[in-house]
Amino acid sequence: MARAAKKLGRLLIATLTILLGVAMLVLPGPGLLTLALGLGLMGRELRWQWVLRAETRLRDWAAALAERTTQLRLRYRR
Repeated sequence: MARAAKKLGRLLIATLTILLGVAMLVLPGPGLLTLALGLGLMGRELRWQWVLRAETRLRDWAAALAERTTQLRLRYRR
């Protein structure tokens, strides 16, 4: 429960930072910097499903490649 509350709080802060950055685009202040900060916070908190799938596939591919190269090394060491 506390974990979900932390995540919700971080998402709320990121959303407010993004809105503040958008407002600063027309008001005085570092709008682009604040917007980038808010998007960075949002991107750090949310991990999209396609990123997780790609990460899993890449890890599986790397493990299979490592296994194949280990087998080739053992085969040619005789």
